[in-house]
Amino acid sequence: MAISLQEAFAGKKTEIRIPGYIACDLCDSTGSADKSGPSTCSTCDGHGKVRSTSGFFSIERPCPTCGGEGSSIKSPCLKCSGS
Repeated sequence: MAISLQEAFAGKKTEIRIPGYIACDLCDSTGSADKSGPSTCSTCDGHGKVRSTSGFFSIERPCPTCGGEGSSIKSPCLKCSGS
């Protein structure tokens, strides 16, 4: 938001909106339908990365199962969709 020096000096008042999150009452903000929350990814053991080795070369990439998050919600909340 930009205001001029004159507006600041005059004490201009304006309404601003600040985005925020609203807690989900169905899952208690766990994101999970059974309120258990996210579970550690079994593919990457919670690291979010997997490593594949071919000879001398080793490549590390995001885990395909959890998308690099390290955890996932098995049954997302019906109201907030796990967000």
